[in-house]
Amino acid sequence: MALGDGYQVEVEGDRVTSWGQLRKDDGRSAEQSGGLSFRVSARLPTLVLLEFGRVLQLFVAATPIDETRTWLLDRYYYSGPMRWLDIAAYFTLVDHALADARESGEPEDGHATASLRVHA
Repeated sequence: MALGDGYQVEVEGDRVTSWGQLRKDDGRSAEQSGGLSFRVSARLPTLVLLEFGRVLQLFVAATPIDETRTWLLDRYYYSGPMRWLDIAAYFTLVDHALADARESGEPEDGHATASLRVHA
């Protein structure tokens, strides 16, 4: 089981920021247990920045195109010691989490570029 220590939230207009520390529930204090710090910053309704420790940042932007479609952009940065984990983490965590949102929309036009996914 995991605990969220020191969880706090600030709301200023269209900006919501929350932060805290995730750690294992081992009966010890937060100082003794360590854990992973996190911060979620959102500018509603379209921008979100997630930060986990000092090594992983994820940015997601959702921009309405018209009444039925939304353009999604997701970018991440991993600065940890195992660079191979960078690619593995993205495709296992981030890409799968956003895949449903990307694939749930049917393109209104039937041409090949109507629903184009661009890799940067």
